[in-house]
Amino acid sequence: GAILARRLIPAIIITPVALGLLRTYLINERLASREMVVTFGVLGYIIILLVLLMIITFELNRKEAIRQGIEDTLRNSLQEVSEYKNALQNQSRAISQTNAIIEFDTEGNILDANENFLNLFGYSLDEIKGKHHRILLRQEQANTIEYQHFWEDMKMGKFHIGEFERKTKEGKTIWIWGSYNKIYDVEGRIVKVLKIVRDVTV
Repeated sequence: GAILARRLIPAIIITPVALGLLRTYLINERLASREMVVTFGVLGYIIILLVLLMIITFELNRKEAIRQGIEDTLRNSLQEVSEYKNALQNQSRAISQTNAIIEFDTEGNILDANENFLNLFGYSLDEIKGKHHRILLRQEQANTIEYQHFWEDMKMGKFHIGEFERKTKEGKTIWIWGSYNKIYDVEGRIVKVLKIVRDVTV
């Protein structure tokens, strides 16, 4: 509507003025009769408006086709994202069912843990949520220089994988094989750490 108004209103105003001036010139110079000038003036006005309307219609159709193309592309992209999300959720469920999983923030504070992890270490989620990672270590491990730099290395993007000695709630020593996996936001910043482990205690 706004496009039509911007295009048509100037033409509706300017065209009659221009044709009126032309009509006055032709009549004053006696180049054509008054009836002929009026007739051709009306026809010219109609033709000019029709041409302008056709141009506007073509432009609107072209923009509508572009808009429709963008909508189709967006719809297809959303469908792909939805399918990718479902695939990731299925993979996540499969990993969670067969592995012990725990989440930390970048400071090492526990955010969440699945049932396998809680059962392996003997904790309830309420007992460890918000606690620091060191709750899973023996005191002598937490006091080492290596551990003091561990979470600083994680924030810098260093990847950790291997076999680790850990402590259960009852103080029992267990050996786990695991990996610390960094989770990024859309801007590429590390926002949390996902640890996937399995018990390899002999």
